[in-house]
Amino acid sequence: MSQKYGVLGVQTVNSTSDETMLSLVAASARIFSVYDFMFGVSGVHSDGTYIYSITNIISGGGGTGDAAVPQPLDLTKSIAAVTTGLKEITVEPGTVNAVNSFEIPTNTRASYRWQATPGSELVSATGAAAGFAFQSRSLAGTTATACTVLMEE
Repeated sequence: MSQKYGVLGVQTVNSTSDETMLSLVAASARIFSVYDFMFGVSGVHSDGTYIYSITNIISGGGGTGDAAVPQPLDLTKSIAAVTTGLKEITVEPGTVNAVNSFEIPTNTRASYRWQATPGSELVSATGAAAGFAFQSRSLAGTTATACTVLMEE
């Protein structure tokens, strides 16, 4: 039986290049799926544009950062996640796909939420150190960003 988890990512420094707020990486030959995520600005709001994206991590792991432990949504099961997460990324993830799986520009005063139609979830690649990088890019300013991701493994 599968278990569902929630995990929070954050990036306090944003620039004009992609900055990873959260990386999720599968352990060994396991896979996981993302069925819901939310992006937004967690710092001071101003008029400007952020581009949020999700990139496939093909190999090499989730980079270097602070632990972001997926928390079970069903507390009656309390099964620890096998997928590992990192936030406040200081060294970007390993080898990533050159094409983003998802990209959306928003105003810094707006947040964005995506929910998968059943059967249309984002599914990680099979293999150790493969997963997703949830990124933000500021076109003006350095306001902190955050994301919340709901996943299943």
